[in-house]
Amino acid sequence: MLTYLAPGILPDADALARGAEINDQGHGFAIVVGDRILVRKDHDPARLIATFATARARHPEGPALFHSRLATHGSLSKANMHPFRVGNDSRTVVAHNGILPHSVHPGPGDRRSDTRVFADERLGNKPFANYDDPTSRARLEAWLGPFNKVAVLTVNRRYAEQAYVFNENRGFYDNGVWYSNTDFTSREENLLELWADWRACPTCNASEADVETGLCEVCGSCVECGESEKDCSRWCARRYLVEVCPGCREVDRYCVCVEAMSPTG
Repeated sequence: MLTYLAPGILPDADALARGAEINDQGHGFAIVVGDRILVRKDHDPARLIATFATARARHPEGPALFHSRLATHGSLSKANMHPFRVGNDSRTVVAHNGILPHSVHPGPGDRRSDTRVFADERLGNKPFANYDDPTSRARLEAWLGPFNKVAVLTVNRRYAEQAYVFNENRGFYDNGVWYSNTDFTSREENLLELWADWRACPTCNASEADVETGLCEVCGSCVECGESEKDCSRWCARRYLVEVCPGCREVDRYCVCVEAMSPTG
């Protein structure tokens, strides 16, 4: 889960903890402090959230981000925890939620994550390097597709702003804090019921969702990731908000655990 805080916005530690519980494979934050960026990373979410809350209270004047990782590529080392420096620019960092296009997936023997490859080799170069240019921004968001969200913090004076959020409209605002997905909330808050009000289906743009399944009532796609129910990825946040098998993380109709354990299975 990627969390972005505009200047003056303080974090919700409970929301970050809920996101970290689901995305439990490394955590990091960045805060713009004057002409530098404070970056910290840790495997221990509680410790890092406490450090972030303290640091943010001391430095609320700039933008900030927090990231909790659910790995899809690369090792689980601290080197693959977000945020990452963009290319050779020590004044700019990036964090990301989603699975990036295949062109930045690590090759055989490359233990970097897809986001780290993106940060090292793609984001700081043409045609994506000019974050202030509307055409460049549109080009980057088109390349990302609707299910990837990216936040960039920078103190490099070549840029007009200190923060850029790409595919911002695909995330959620809650009490002034922007979240890339619904992992910040609890099942008890029944966020599924709010999906239809907060955004349209990413596949067909309809505005009605089944609150029990998290599926679009028009086309049947997952309201979170846009895939069909059967193809919905195991990393998708919807699977943590609907009842699924704790063993295989499949919804009941596709679960094979019971069948496999039966005498004839």
